Amino acid sequence: MGETTSNRGRLRRRLVRLLTALFVVFAQHHGVSAQTRTKPVVVLQGSDLESLNPQWHNTTSNHAIWRHIIEPLVEYDFNKRRYVGVLAESWTAKGTEWIFKLRRNIKFHSGTDLTAADVVYTFKRSMDSKLSRQNQLRRLVKSIHATDSYTVSVTTEKPLVSFLEYIDNLTILSETTAKESGDEGTFGGKPVGTGPFRFVEWTRGGMFVMERNPGYWGKAPKIDRVIWRSVPEVPARIAALEAGQADLIVYVPPHELDRFKGNPSVRTEESRTIRTFFLVLSPAHKPLDNKLLRQAINYAIDKDAIINYVLEGKAQRLDGVVGPAAFGYNSSYRPYSYNPAKAKELLAAAGFANGFEIDFYSPSGNYTKDKEVAQAIVGQLAKVGIRARLLTPEWGVLNEIHTNGKCPICLRGRGTVLDPDNWLYDYFGTGGSKRSLYSNPEFDRLLQQQQQIFDPEQREPVLQKAMRLLLEDAPIVPLYNPVDSYGVSRRLIWKPSPKDYVSLLDAALADK
Repeated sequence: MGETTSNRGRLRRRLVRLLTALFVVFAQHHGVSAQTRTKPVVVLQGSDLESLNPQWHNTTSNHAIWRHIIEPLVEYDFNKRRYVGVLAESWTAKGTEWIFKLRRNIKFHSGTDLTAADVVYTFKRSMDSKLSRQNQLRRLVKSIHATDSYTVSVTTEKPLVSFLEYIDNLTILSETTAKESGDEGTFGGKPVGTGPFRFVEWTRGGMFVMERNPGYWGKAPKIDRVIWRSVPEVPARIAALEAGQADLIVYVPPHELDRFKGNPSVRTEESRTIRTFFLVLSPAHKPLDNKLLRQAINYAIDKDAIINYVLEGKAQRLDGVVGPAAFGYNSSYRPYSYNPAKAKELLAAAGFANGFEIDFYSPSGNYTKDKEVAQAIVGQLAKVGIRARLLTPEWGVLNEIHTNGKCPICLRGRGTVLDPDNWLYDYFGTGGSKRSLYSNPEFDRLLQQQQQIFDPEQREPVLQKAMRLLLEDAPIVPLYNPVDSYGVSRRLIWKPSPKDYVSLLDAALADK
């Protein structure tokens, strides 16, 4: 046993050395030599940017990059526990109309002024399926127009209490640049925004480079240049950090954290996030059209074992649809416990006493130990007779498969679920997307009802009733809210946010 462990250790160290060497060669090939790496901050994520069209995605890692370059009207402030203005100076809501007053004297990186026309253009573009995959506003917005150069009026189809949640990641684009670029989809390869950083270059599968915007209207960033790289393999990310070829790496597995304690150049940062991890069980794929089978899967999964043994305690168990930080959380309702005997009973009642086979899709390297979590779930399902074939395609491919409704079972993470309205409709509302292809008229009715109740005390029980119905019908298996761990160079002054994506807006270099 000891000899086997020793051999594994030697093999692992060789792998790390090899990955380090490969990464150094890769970095030097792309111009990040040992002599110049002290200037740019290098961030390693698990997935690549999907496109130079800032609206051709709806994933956390992409939002993380674009938010530095292109800014929204509003965003949630976790310290103040409310929405605050970014490009919007103020806003009011009455019935179905939202009025946004823009800040003045803000310029895009191209030099043109930000006006209400750019906001109107961005909203309309986001609702155009040829230019955007962030088209959830298409069903919500009845009309949008500029009442003057710095005032925008948005009329929703119905009163919508959570409207700010829907536009939190709607970053405002330049109408002039888009239309003059010759390629409105990707801005001619040179997207511009109003943010503290501006775009420099991007190579697919390689790196995304941005530099400080000297004309930024707000608080100036303290970092001159940032390089984002896609490195799906966790050992390669760790090796790069330890070799000094990266300043910040995401999603360090719990079992790797101790190795940084004796390293004077590296530290660990942690943040309890409100990202929700869950399984989508699509009723469009047989035999998951059977409610009893979906409930059986809920009973077959041992969340505590996953949290304790796979994630090593770095997560908070979810029994309901949302966690304690989200609106509508109900700690008293726990419809499922780990009960494999009950799972087998439901399988037999549904006519599948011998179980069944099904495809199970999972990301790999995009989140902390995501593949390992999926493997644990596969093992737990096998114990009750469900034979899940685990598939882990590259993140962009997986996202394409999932958004087109081709995943029977899929492990997913939804970032920053503060108000679950947007997420619930996007995944489980009729017509919301193809991610689950779930449809329930009563769930739709309750979801629409709570959207129109602006009194939180009256709205919350309606929302809770909708989530309770969703759990009973079981197109979802809530799993956990994670604690994210990051590896950070000691030269970088940086703290993570509960928002669950990397922000360098307040970061600085220790030697400056």
